[in-house]
Amino acid sequence: MLSTLVSAAVSCARVLLGMLAARRLLLMARLMLFMAKHRHLRHRTMQVFQSKPRSFAAMLALHVGEGSTRDHISSGIALGWELLKA
Repeated sequence: MLSTLVSAAVSCARVLLGMLAARRLLLMARLMLFMAKHRHLRHRTMQVFQSKPRSFAAMLALHVGEGSTRDHISSGIALGWELLKA
């Protein structure tokens, strides 16, 4: 009985992780397509990434699933601030 519950919990955890990874990839794809349509935003983002390599590293970490949610939120806020400062 206990092994069945553990097996079900592990299966649920795998499904949840797969869903979270899919959402992250979908978000990144939407962001890239949005930037493809908005030349000024694309250029400004590249300027920020050139001047703040940590911002680029943070977005790359988000894309590959590294780092914590807190890291991603603070990196996103920092990137947004840099984009607004121009």
